[in-house]
Amino acid sequence: EIEHAMSRVPGVGQSCALVRERETSTGKVKYLVGYYVPEKPGAEMEDRDILEALSGMLPEYMVPSALVRMGSFPLTVNGKLDRSALPDPEMVSGEGYVAPVNETEAELCRIWQEVLGMDRVGTNDDFFRIGGDSILAIRTSHLISISLDCKISVIDLFEKKRIKKLSKKIQNLKKNSSNALWKFN
Repeated sequence: EIEHAMSRVPGVGQSCALVRERETSTGKVKYLVGYYVPEKPGAEMEDRDILEALSGMLPEYMVPSALVRMGSFPLTVNGKLDRSALPDPEMVSGEGYVAPVNETEAELCRIWQEVLGMDRVGTNDDFFRIGGDSILAIRTSHLISISLDCKISVIDLFEKKRIKKLSKKIQNLKKNSSNALWKFN
């Protein structure tokens, strides 16, 4: 179904989807990778445009966490797609790295890097687009709640998928809780 949806995206000539594994601080994590060959060689295609199109066709859990553009697909001696020869994607910051600007953002970046097994995460990265899933969201919300001393739920991560947005929520929670304590003292 994922491959069929990818093949319906304008400009995509061939497509393939695989489940891959990545090592994180909590063990191995499975994630979806979409491989594609542009319809026209050298055509300008942006991964974010493909992912946006797929988001309109597939449920969120079926949209690949990573895309890999290929010049052509590797084939077996029988002329069939050689799935084992497809490269692992490079899991990098999705939309250009944006550095944290305060302590809350810096701590969220550190936690996401640890949980997702990445070297660098920016404040505009979407948790689920860079390899997060519902299981990792549970661990992440727990670590955030402990580290930043505020209650962050898994639902908060689904609603505020980017560090920039989640940081604002945390700052508001802390501000409101300190105001509430002040009123009672």
